Amino acid sequence: VIVIRKPKTIEEAEKYFDVRFRILREPLGYKRESEKARPPINEIAGIHLFAIIPGTDKLIGAVMGFIGKEYAKVHALCVEPEYQGYGVGKLLMIALEEEFRKQGATKIYLNSRVPQRRFYEKLGYQLVKVMEREESLRVTGMDMVFLRMEKGLMRPCLLYTSDAADEQSSLA
Repeated sequence: VIVIRKPKTIEEAEKYFDVRFRILREPLGYKRESEKARPPINEIAGIHLFAIIPGTDKLIGAVMGFIGKEYAKVHALCVEPEYQGYGVGKLLMIALEEEFRKQGATKIYLNSRVPQRRFYEKLGYQLVKVMEREESLRVTGMDMVFLRMEKGLMRPCLLYTSDAADEQSSLA
């Protein structure tokens, strides 16, 4: 069982930022000093969610997103390597998309690294544009090829309701 929720304490926030840094930034040569200058998590805009194993303090994944005027943006998704392939990333994305829905978003975009393209396609995202290194450096600050992907968000609606419960109670 995995629980997806927002960080509640400073310690949880530190673990949240640590897992993001170790999985997404450190392999690219980023220094941790850039992370130290950030304000407390409750002062950082956006939606922050993490995956934790209940009964432990083991944080195994994290996702961050923002709501804009026209789009919601998935900013960062990461899962500890030993938990990749078990649906943790999918659960984080479903939870983030639900948060976006609650805030009225109808479209989501993200900038994916090339190896993760299939993962996002399975979640319904479509490739919109390949950002070459120069554009990626300007847009993301990273010197690598990124894929701009988008997905429409449907608002939940009630399509069918059953009166079976009422019928059964009147038959009894």
